[in-house]
Order: sequence, then C-alpha cells, then structure tokens
Amino acid sequence: MPSSPAPLALKSHSSPQTALRQRCRRLPQGARAISMGMGTPDIASRIRDFADQLERRPDRVAVEGILARTFFEKRAVLWPAGDANATQAWIDGNLYSMLRVLARLYDQAAASGKHPEAMEFFKRMTWLPELLDGLAASHGQRTRLGA
Repeated sequence: MPSSPAPLALKSHSSPQTALRQRCRRLPQGARAISMGMGTPDIASRIRDFADQLERRPDRVAVEGILARTFFEKRAVLWPAGDANATQAWIDGNLYSMLRVLARLYDQAAASGKHPEAMEFFKRMTWLPELLDGLAASHGQRTRLGA
C-alpha cells in the first residue's frame, strides 16, 4: 500500500494530516489574528460548515467528485515540494479529512498573525474559498465563504 502524500512537502509523513498538524505547531503561539480583507479567520468555520452540509446533500457524490478532481489538479499547491503519493485515489478516499485539516490550517494561520508561513499559506490557498462558494451557489446552498 503506498504511503500518504506529505502535505506542504515539509517532510515525508505517514499522512497529510500529520504533516499539516506538524506545520501548524511550528507557527508562533498566541500571535494576533490576521485580516486579509477576505474574512480569513472565518473561512475555517465555513469550510467545516460546507463539509457538514455536503454530507447531507442529495448531490453529495457529484460535489465530492468536483472537489476531489480540483484537489488533485491543485496538488502542486497543496504539496508544493511534490509527492508521488498524492494520487487521485488517495484524495478521493481522504476528501473529508483534507477539508478538516484545511480548516485547522486556516485557524492556525489566522491566529499566527503575519507570520511568513501563514502569509504563504493564505496566498497559495486563495482558490479554495472561491471554489467552495461556486459549489455552494451552483448546488443551491446559500453559504458564502470568505464574506
């Protein structure tokens, strides 16, 4: 069985969640929140809400497919150093875990102030709120991310 991709390509880890959590721990604790004019601190809770609502949607399978394909297409953004284990099959099987980890990363980055790693994360992830907004709008949800 192939190992899981190492998120953000910091080191090789047993799972993307492990690497992302370890990266979060490296950020300074207790730093002030950051506002980037796009509701950054609120994005994490909206990602969690989207994932919770997705589980109950009648079009769940179709939306999961769109998310998984997009995450696969954006794997170079999610794992900048690359990872051969970031396959479509792995992403398909770990989609909800990835959403939970991304929400935690947004929380941690927002709490870290203007730390360079947080700013780099926000810059790389500018596509995610727009993607989730589009999926929510095109499938009848009224949740607005980053508002």
